[in-house]
Amino acid sequence: NQAIILQRVSENFYKRATDMLGTITGKIDIWLISGRDFRATAPIQDWAVGYAYPLKRRIVIKDPSFLENSKLELARVVKHEIVHIIFGARIGDQMENVPLWFNEGIAMYGSEEWSYGHYWLMLTNVFSKSIIPLNQLSHQFPEGKGLAQLAYAESFSAVSMIARDHGDEKLREITDLLAMGENMDNALMFAIGMNLAQFQQEWMRYLTQNYKWLS
Repeated sequence: NQAIILQRVSENFYKRATDMLGTITGKIDIWLISGRDFRATAPIQDWAVGYAYPLKRRIVIKDPSFLENSKLELARVVKHEIVHIIFGARIGDQMENVPLWFNEGIAMYGSEEWSYGHYWLMLTNVFSKSIIPLNQLSHQFPEGKGLAQLAYAESFSAVSMIARDHGDEKLREITDLLAMGENMDNALMFAIGMNLAQFQQEWMRYLTQNYKWLS
């Protein structure tokens, strides 16, 4: 039963997500909806299968029973959206100060979504010099699935670099600063000692050092 799987995964994962970002009040409602009704409920791209409403504490997921490995897909989606709910609830009305790449990167990092496919995507685009600058991913991701997947992979890469170099606690510190009304430039400077432009330069160096055909 998909609903039982969803409940079990959600309850087991919730503690990890709150340990990373902090606790929130109220329960999270999760709706599992059929394809046609899902499209009317969630204003997202045709290929997407989940959507979070942080202020309503609501997650809407397209019934994945038609997909191969549907249990794995359901677990992946619900973890991703739970992190969105917790992060969005912590940020509150200050969400306009949060770049989309950081929001999505937090969700991917928190739900441990990285895969070999993401690695290969980054490798090929670093090699071909096709990486999308982070400042172009602040307000929206590309519409097409391929470029959108690259944007998600880049977002994970940038957030995971912060965690690798400075520790998970810095992700929470940045979240707290954003929630207090700081913009991303100031939040990064206060938390890790570099502004947004410097961080992007450091991230690009990180990419060229870590994604090589030899690997």
